[in-house]
This record gives sequence, structure tokens and C-alpha cells, in this order.
Amino acid sequence: MADRRLYRAYLLKEGLRYVFTVKGEQGKHALDRWTSWARRCQIPTFIDLAKKITENAG
Repeated sequence: MADRRLYRAYLLKEGLRYVFTVKGEQGKHALDRWTSWARRCQIPTFIDLAKKITENAG
């Protein structure tokens, strides 16, 4: 199980890196997709980060 969780964390980290490389509407869409994924990932650190991003984005 730890391997799957570690792999999911890696994918989330890379997904967030992608969010910061794209601009405009594509970037907004990427951030929305990422926060949605992070909220469901079952990794507390990413869940907390997604909540903070959502709270501060408005």
C-alpha cells in the first residue's frame, strides 16, 4: 500500500508543478482539476493543501 500512496503523491506533486507552468484559462482549469484530485487522494497533506488553495483562491 505504501508504494501506491507514494506513487500517487509523486503524481500529485508533478501535477501541481504543471499547474504552475501553464497560463490563462488552461492554468485555471489545471488548478481546478488538481484541487479536485487532491481532495480525493486520501493523503492528508495534499488534502490540506487543496483546502488552503480553494479558500485563498476566491
